[in-house]
Amino acid sequence: MQSLGNPPPRYPSLALRRGYEGNVQLKILVMPDGTAGQVQVIQSSGHRELDEAAVETVRGWTFKPAKRGDTPIKGWALQTIAFQLPN
Repeated sequence: MQSLGNPPPRYPSLALRRGYEGNVQLKILVMPDGTAGQVQVIQSSGHRELDEAAVETVRGWTFKPAKRGDTPIKGWALQTIAFQLPN
């Protein structure tokens, strides 16, 4: 499975003001049509605002689904979203 040129998440304004940074690791159930089914945080950034922004963004992404032969199937993927403050 792979992500298909999806946009990065927007940095939450509250997280920017407070100087929050961190990585969010997500477990994503990619459906046969390439959409994200379930999205679970498996490692938090330590900041709710960043975690929620990552989940919300990935729910709108599309993926190239796994295949069994020529048939697309659902499968799990891991994705890490990094939030770093702009310089």
